[in-house]
Amino acid sequence: MVNLDKKYQLPKWLLTFFSVLMVMLIGLIDYLNGIEISVAILYLLPIMYVAWYIDRVTAWVLSGICSIEGFLADHLLGHIYENPFAPYWNAFVWLIFFTVFVYVVTSLKNILEEEREIHRYDPLTKVYNRKAFYEILLNEIQRSIRYNHPITLVYLDCDNFKSVNDNHGHKTGDILLRTLAETITLNLRNVDIVGRWGGDEFVLILPESNFESANTVLTKLQRITTAMFKRKKWPVTLSMGACTFIEPPLSADAAIQNVDKLMYKAKNGGKNKIVHRIG
Repeated sequence: MVNLDKKYQLPKWLLTFFSVLMVMLIGLIDYLNGIEISVAILYLLPIMYVAWYIDRVTAWVLSGICSIEGFLADHLLGHIYENPFAPYWNAFVWLIFFTVFVYVVTSLKNILEEEREIHRYDPLTKVYNRKAFYEILLNEIQRSIRYNHPITLVYLDCDNFKSVNDNHGHKTGDILLRTLAETITLNLRNVDIVGRWGGDEFVLILPESNFESANTVLTKLQRITTAMFKRKKWPVTLSMGACTFIEPPLSADAAIQNVDKLMYKAKNGGKNKIVHRIG
């Protein structure tokens, strides 16, 4: 699952510490404010913070602390009830309310994360869609700049794919694209990124790959996919354009345009070829 708050880099223990401090401050305000006006609703702020940025269990524990703190503040203020069980009941009600609130907040966050994750993938091939891939490429370029590591970008196109749709139908074409995406993904490292750029075109990011290692991967991919196409009796091949950037590209758009041109060189050179350059 994708975390909506990846930019939030503070460790969980520190976030918890700040949240507990906030709860203590609210408890002090509640005590100093007296019994006439309750500020217990303010406890929702640190509880929501913990539920969103940390996890549900920690937020539930904090809910218990808030309920106990509210009970103690009420007791220290000398609030007298006709029913001796009233303060215990009030604390219990607040605990239930906080618990349900945590459940709602964390459930909402999970739904938003799942929705965002769904919209990052191409529905047919289950690899990253164009928008998500572009975002990842921007991050990988920044990482390449930060750590001075090479990065290889690859543009793949299915040669003669239109003939499959024309002669065997679009359903077969869809099966071909799904099978190709699965084959590529299974033969890359976990850190490598696969995306569908559009139609029968795919793009790959091979982080921290120099020319030699990237070339080995591309040669392997072409051999495996060619064998797969023959086994399935699909009259297609792959043309690949790849660039290993020793120096980070000027922009993501420039990098894509570079490998796109290299891919067309492969197609114009007879198809089923790899054109790999150092950028």
